[in-house]
Amino acid sequence: MLSDRELYAYKASLSKVKDGDTIVLDINLGFSLSQETEIRLYGVDTPEVYSVKKDSEEYSFGAKAKSRVVALLTHNPLYVFTIKDRTGKYGGTYLGEIWFETYYEGKEGWHNLSEVLLQEGLAVEYHGKKKKSWPERKAIQEANRLAWEQRADKDE
Repeated sequence: MLSDRELYAYKASLSKVKDGDTIVLDINLGFSLSQETEIRLYGVDTPEVYSVKKDSEEYSFGAKAKSRVVALLTHNPLYVFTIKDRTGKYGGTYLGEIWFETYYEGKEGWHNLSEVLLQEGLAVEYHGKKKKSWPERKAIQEANRLAWEQRADKDE
């Protein structure tokens, strides 16, 4: 018997990156069917690029997160695991984990996009509660990045 997680796993390709935590994928449904679907990354929040001033620090960090997502997902095999295969509070947007296959951090294989964004200090954990202010999120992102750098230094 397949687990719920395995039931809602789909091959996909990148269509568009809206921001660091919202991606549009062309999802392969099987039987020669595909559907373009917006996916909100489960468990993370990246700085905004919409609804903030373009000359703000938050916009700059959000643009960096968006660019990094584009670099990680373009031309790489993707899988999306949707969460409960239904939309959340984001309307027609599904919550999901996106996995990409590439060489990253000295390892060939599959990597979870949310974990990478957290490691690189481009996102903070988020599970649907009230968002922290930008200065608080920025401090958390930097702490995450430094923690992962220290772990990597120990592994060398």
